[in-house]
Amino acid sequence: MAPVTCSFCSARNCDKLESLNKRALRIVFNDKISSNQQLLHKSEGSTFYNRRIQNMLITIYKCLNYNSFPKYLKDMFTLRQSEYSLRGTNILSLCKPFTSAHGINSFRYFASKNWNSLPNNVRSESTLIWFWKTLEPNLLLDLTVYLTSFFFM
Repeated sequence: MAPVTCSFCSARNCDKLESLNKRALRIVFNDKISSNQQLLHKSEGSTFYNRRIQNMLITIYKCLNYNSFPKYLKDMFTLRQSEYSLRGTNILSLCKPFTSAHGINSFRYFASKNWNSLPNNVRSESTLIWFWKTLEPNLLLDLTVYLTSFFFM
């Protein structure tokens, strides 16, 4: 697993990583005809982009649920406090972004926004294994369209 903070690279570099992965899958399966989605399905994998988002969400889960997790990461995220009984639990407070480069595109804001977009049953899982198992289908189906438009703007 690559470090989560290294997941933020330019759209051009993300495209390079994806094309490199596609070429590697073509070599491994000796298949020059199939699409990238078909190759990923054969390898039972997902895109690097989805894996980076998944690693980011797992890091947030660990920050919120493990006391032994590094303090510098735990201090990035705070649960939103509310006087009202709202539908969702474990919702992170979002910092107010002042700029795109250092606000909206920052790890703290982007990770919190992704965490809050997860369904409540996924955010409130009791163990990391169950969180990971419920995260996989939700990540691939629900978040890809939303996050792609958000991340590459």
